Amino acid sequence: MSAPTSSATIMFPAKCFDQEIRRLLEKEYDIEFKSQIFGPAREMEIQRVYDSMEFTVQDGLIVFHNGEARYGEFYELEELLVNKGIPFDRESVMDYDRPPETRVFRPANPPFDASIPDDQSSGALKCLLQAAKAILPHFNNPREGGSPRQRQDQGIAPRLYDAEVLELEAAIKEAEFLIPSYAPLMDWKEAMP
Repeated sequence: MSAPTSSATIMFPAKCFDQEIRRLLEKEYDIEFKSQIFGPAREMEIQRVYDSMEFTVQDGLIVFHNGEARYGEFYELEELLVNKGIPFDRESVMDYDRPPETRVFRPANPPFDASIPDDQSSGALKCLLQAAKAILPHFNNPREGGSPRQRQDQGIAPRLYDAEVLELEAAIKEAEFLIPSYAPLMDWKEAMP
């Protein structure tokens, strides 16, 4: 019995493409590259790729799409990129038993590696998180004694809405855990050696 498949796309800096990545793509995904003359970073022309796959270079990023990726992932490629410290974004489309998600890896210290849900509720959650972060400073006005915690530490009487501000801060922390912020992959394409 074969593994369930769904559509997935992975992106990583083209300047990080090397022989090891090339061999893995040839072995695991049966992609045939044209013979190289000037080295792996300059020549990544495809000789043959299956109908369900696309392999391109766009704006300095390799974009590899597989309409039939096992479990909506590129397991071997993702592990190789993590081991080599190469940042990537992998987006998987919803399947019957799996919600859509984006896996983000950034080789920071400590490394950032997160799988972020991309279902309909996450879009609304992202908007609410942005709005909550935008209004929170208005509730922590220094002229009124600062945040509820600062007011309490200074012995200033609580405001009517201090309890709600504390709840808003807690909700922001929980939402940031579910949908963490990270640097866009485009920021990494030039930073990589």
